[in-house]
Amino acid sequence: MLVVSWNTRDLLRECLRSTLASLGTLPAEIIVVDNASADGSADMVRQEFCADPRVRLIANPRNEGFAHGNNQAYAEARGGILAVVNPDIVLTGPALGGMLDYLRAHRGAGIVSCNLVGKDGVSQSLHRRFPTLPIVFCHYTRAGRRVDRWLLGGLVGRRYHLRSLKRTGVAVVDQAAAACLLIARSTVERIGGLFDEGFPIFFNDVDLSRRVWKAGLEVHVLYDLSVVHHGGASIRQMPPGRKSLEQMAGLQHYYDLHEPGWKGRLVRFLVSASRRRAARAAEAGGVRTPAPR
Repeated sequence: MLVVSWNTRDLLRECLRSTLASLGTLPAEIIVVDNASADGSADMVRQEFCADPRVRLIANPRNEGFAHGNNQAYAEARGGILAVVNPDIVLTGPALGGMLDYLRAHRGAGIVSCNLVGKDGVSQSLHRRFPTLPIVFCHYTRAGRRVDRWLLGGLVGRRYHLRSLKRTGVAVVDQAAAACLLIARSTVERIGGLFDEGFPIFFNDVDLSRRVWKAGLEVHVLYDLSVVHHGGASIRQMPPGRKSLEQMAGLQHYYDLHEPGWKGRLVRFLVSASRRRAARAAEAGGVRTPAPR
């Protein structure tokens, strides 16, 4: 299991406790990458968990980002099946074992995930469709959000977030959230690696799912298995404007990699006003604007 943490000590503790309880006596390795947390996360892991031989810690001297941290853990991992788990996940009941059994039994499934629910037990909408041009317009631009809300009744947003999906049984979806997913090592090798570090924070899971589909495999979500996802523990620590800038940079890089050039240029135009507003907010907060990708 690969866990990348940044300033999430208490959630990370809960995640690791629930993981070890879920594993029981199963052979496994849990590789925690701490991205230079200032809250004592690394010391907590050393003191409370590293006595268990299944737990290993990599303590980075600086924040290397989600994608690089997971790639570090992947390079150290030896297992044939990898679980990518955020530190704000609490594994409950049979979720981990159920996903593992399903992945082993279904060769056409490149990624297997489960139902992500909040503390209130409500299913979250983090497994989504791929971001088509109508979705980009209606989700990432101010004018598009108004069009979707007032003229389309939120139709595009509901489709993007799979709001109408019946959340029982197995669903085949475009993209699974990287908050909690399983993928075989053989699949990672087949698609050219785990995470593309051109997506340090956002859209790394979208790119991963897209590469899985391009390889002739599918993305399956087991909605009868649930884990608790506190959600956004690290992202909430980002300064004003930075989150939006990183989202749009990730979106642009995704289009540059996976779509025709004209679509990438259109996306760059569509989000230009939103990017300028986010850049002003970031600069007002003293944050250096990332260079466009």
